[in-house]
Amino acid sequence: MHAMIAQTDVVDNAAISVATTDRQMTAELVALYEESRALENTGTAFEIEANRLAIKAAWETVDPAIAALYKPIDTGTLLPETMENLPINGIYYPEEIKEPRSSEGTRDWDTDRLLLDELVDGVDMDVTGSGHIYIAAYQNNIDFGGMFDIIYIYRSLDGGQSFEQWQAANVTAPVRKLQLVSIHGTGDEYMLAYLTTASGNFQAWRWNTSTGAFDAQVVSGDVSDFGVDRNFPTNTNGQRVFAIYQKDTTCDEVHSARSTSGSYGFDWVDEISIDNVCGAQTEMAYGFNGSVYTTYTGASTG
Repeated sequence: MHAMIAQTDVVDNAAISVATTDRQMTAELVALYEESRALENTGTAFEIEANRLAIKAAWETVDPAIAALYKPIDTGTLLPETMENLPINGIYYPEEIKEPRSSEGTRDWDTDRLLLDELVDGVDMDVTGSGHIYIAAYQNNIDFGGMFDIIYIYRSLDGGQSFEQWQAANVTAPVRKLQLVSIHGTGDEYMLAYLTTASGNFQAWRWNTSTGAFDAQVVSGDVSDFGVDRNFPTNTNGQRVFAIYQKDTTCDEVHSARSTSGSYGFDWVDEISIDNVCGAQTEMAYGFNGSVYTTYTGASTG
């Protein structure tokens, strides 16, 4: 019932209507949600976060349980599985080493734009507002006895006529899924690779598209699948990334959360369970009206 309260900025959204059938939406809350919708595309990072905290405070007097949903995600001592954290995280050892794979002749990119003449285990792509194309691929080397998995990111600055290998990074646990999200507009611009690993860590790996400066952060733990999207303010410090993901609790329980404005896809808050639903094959999209749309299959019904 409370699934979308912390993830919506639309006062007349059906999720709010359903969730508040047994309580009164105060005039203050109505005004704050209207302000949130206005700030979504024009507000500064400070104004957006101040509005979020004001909504939390207003809910305290109406329903403290809803107010409690507005909080940072506690990731404990989890660290991204980057090379920098290898001394702490250690090396991942798979329970079973798979047999080496052989290349199939039919598996190939367009011959005049071959990006990587090797087997890969997953790909994703995103395009910036300037038309720059980013394509990511990862290799599951650990499963086959290697030391590290590898993420490659290729970039085209001429509309796909040519590509260069822009980034490559070792991952110290097997990658299971990866999605790219571009933070672009007025201000600092970033390319983020959101990924899950065999250890269950849902992570954000971020590169500055101008300098290549890198940083990484754990979003949540015990995650097996996810989907991400972002909103569309012009200023990049007002852009937030939203996620839906499966956490291994009593089942593969579907959760949602969002990053903090001004953090460029980092500092995740407001993690909530979607009605304690058990699901699979999660995906989501952000709508221009300020709502987040999610889809997933039933864990048992399919």
